[in-house]
Formats: sequence, C-alpha cells, structure tokens
Amino acid sequence: MIRNVNGKTPRIGESSWVSEAAYVVGDVEIGENCGVWPGAVIRGDLASVKIGNYVTIQDRSLVAGVPAEILGEPKQEQFIWTERQTYAELARQYKEQGL
Repeated sequence: MIRNVNGKTPRIGESSWVSEAAYVVGDVEIGENCGVWPGAVIRGDLASVKIGNYVTIQDRSLVAGVPAEILGEPKQEQFIWTERQTYAELARQYKEQGL
C-alpha cells in the first residue's frame, strides 16, 4: 500500500518493486532496482526517508524517518554495528560518547 500523508507522496524508482503487502507512506524516496518485501513498513510521516539504489527492505522490516538536526559529518566508528549488538546497546554507546 502506498499512501500520501501531510501532502507528501512516496517517490519510487521505475525499476523498483514494492509488494502489495508492504506499507510505504509520506515523504519517502526509493531509488532504482530496489525491492520492498511483504510486511515491510517505510514511514516518512515525521521526517523524510531516502533509500538509495539496489536496496532491499526485507519482510516485516520497519524504516522510519526520525526528525533530527545534522550537527557535523558522521564518523566511521559511529556506524560499526555487530550482529549481536541490539539497538539499546547502540543507543547507550551513543549516549556515553555524547552523540
């Protein structure tokens, strides 16, 4: 299901595929050659979401835009994520580092 919200309509690349059982809403931009699988939710209701080319959003995934202000260039170490690390652990680390 593809829906507009707050006057914003998702923009989806012509070569991309979105399952009828997925939910894409609001200020969302999906690049070319992407796939959005059943049960996935991509929410651009609070902030924009930009998905590049050749990306798959797997079954039952949630992608949501979060309102934020960019304070500087990201550092590589901010994006190190291990398979066993949970979102709560990552958030705690960010808080400890003052990010």
